[in-house]
Amino acid sequence: MNLFAKKRINFFIILFFIWTGIILLRCYQITVADTDYFVNYFKGKTWKTGTIPALRGRLLDRNGKLIARSVRKFSLYYKVNTGRDTAAEDIRKVQRLIKSNQSMSGDFSANSIVLVKSNLTAAELVVLEPIMKENPQFYVKSNFKREKLIERMDIQRIIGRTSVQKENEVGVSGLERQYNDRLVGKDGKYRVMIDKNNEWILETWEEVQPPVPGFDVYLAISI
Repeated sequence: MNLFAKKRINFFIILFFIWTGIILLRCYQITVADTDYFVNYFKGKTWKTGTIPALRGRLLDRNGKLIARSVRKFSLYYKVNTGRDTAAEDIRKVQRLIKSNQSMSGDFSANSIVLVKSNLTAAELVVLEPIMKENPQFYVKSNFKREKLIERMDIQRIIGRTSVQKENEVGVSGLERQYNDRLVGKDGKYRVMIDKNNEWILETWEEVQPPVPGFDVYLAISI
């Protein structure tokens, strides 16, 4: 074996021992030296799971004309974890940014939830995204609203009504109730890490299972 080959082998042997030493040192640091740090870091953080409501199916007449549909709406909320004056000032600053004059709804007591603005637009959601990352007391919650696209009251009575039960739209009368099993979708699932104050760590949110929308239902009537 020539001298160059021996030097090359020795180099890789030394590199191997250095790499092994780094790994062993890191293992010692985690399991012995910094045990308290890592225990305290993860003690206050845990995963929280929840459901993503599925979109309700549409109602259409026999010719495919849309009769009823569900539209996702977004609302901005504020969780009070400071004094009333501080909370009110935080909310007013955000309202000025999104040009909202909506009156605040809530009692501002500790841990209470205040509705800041409902029916947010896409532009407002873009403005609010960086604000919510820096101020976790602000958060957006979505819900579905059932819309009827006909004006005739007799047809509206036949279609019936829905109500929100556990964040899902459920048919409670008329055709909405009759075809509820087909119109209701399958909820999705998400998980997110929460800190010791039970606040979401937004960058950890992930969709575990996507929601599946309900089926469209074509009715025998023609409008």
